[in-house]
Amino acid sequence: MYALVTSRSGGRTDVCHIPQKQIIATVKRSDFFADKVKFTARNDGKSIAIAKWLTEIKLPNFVE
Repeated sequence: MYALVTSRSGGRTDVCHIPQKQIIATVKRSDFFADKVKFTARNDGKSIAIAKWLTEIKLPNFVE
């Protein structure tokens, strides 16, 4: 189970793993710079631009 905790300003959101009581990711929104995401257990805990982590792909259209 996970919980999302967002600051009042909306500039920071933490993704918390409830059973371990641990923050597993942090998303920082910025008006002037690129939005960032940080995973505590990956990339040596360093932030990366969301655009580098979350990429858009095109899926084929499926007709039912």
